Amino acid sequence: QTFEGHSDHVNAVVFSPDGKLVASASNDKTVRLWDPATGESCGVLKGHSNIVSAVVFSPDGKLADRSCVDDTGRTNRNGTGESCGVLEGHSDVVSAVVFSPDGKLVASASHDNTVRLWDVIQKSTIQVIHTGARLKHLAFSDPTFPPPLFVTDSWVTWNMKKILFLPWDYRPSSSAAAKDNILVLGHQSGRVTFMCF
Repeated sequence: QTFEGHSDHVNAVVFSPDGKLVASASNDKTVRLWDPATGESCGVLKGHSNIVSAVVFSPDGKLADRSCVDDTGRTNRNGTGESCGVLEGHSDVVSAVVFSPDGKLVASASHDNTVRLWDVIQKSTIQVIHTGARLKHLAFSDPTFPPPLFVTDSWVTWNMKKILFLPWDYRPSSSAAAKDNILVLGHQSGRVTFMCF
């Protein structure tokens, strides 16, 4: 399936922990929620004045945390789109965000060459790590990383074996996998593509 809705480059896509929702973040200043089973739009989260560069669900699936080129992170309740707070502190573009497995912490990477560790409840910085580089991806330690279904360069891989070559027009700007057999790709055109293996 291919879902149309974004009007610009898709920067990030992610499945909810239960696999029932997909969120996509775009240069069109929105985060869109999708039902991967039906292809229907489940809502649009707005509120940033600039590009949304990353999106992630909390482990309980109730919060989507998104980062924006205006150097803030916002948390929202999925059902209502109601804002739950803003994380401020980076001095440049926020390029990646991730929740800890217990949902109590958020890590964010920025073009200011730092990673910040946040307390989700207090909305405060716990630690600032100076990386000396711009990071695009973050992860809390996870013994199953990378997942069995994964996109690397121009290939879809299964257990690190190349199984599907992606032509130039189909190479994603972001990707996510769920339930080991469903892959979602975000594209520069604004398309979001789902593949079932």
